[in-house]
Amino acid sequence: MVRKLSDSHYVNNQERTSLLHKFATWYSEEVQNQVDSRVNFEDVNVECRLSVLKPVHATWLVEV
Repeated sequence: MVRKLSDSHYVNNQERTSLLHKFATWYSEEVQNQVDSRVNFEDVNVECRLSVLKPVHATWLVEV
C-alpha cells in the first residue's frame, strides 16, 4: 500500500535539512577556529558532548 506524503512530512523534512546544515556549518567553524589558532590538524578536537550541543541546538530550533 502506498501512502500519500502529507504536507507536515515535507515541513519536517525542511526543518531536518535546515538543522543538519546548521550542524555542519557549526562543526566546520569549530574545526576552522582551531586550525586558525595553530592547532595541528591531526589534533583538532571538537566537543560534541550533549552539554555543549544542547544550548547550540536550542538556538538553532529558535532560528528555524
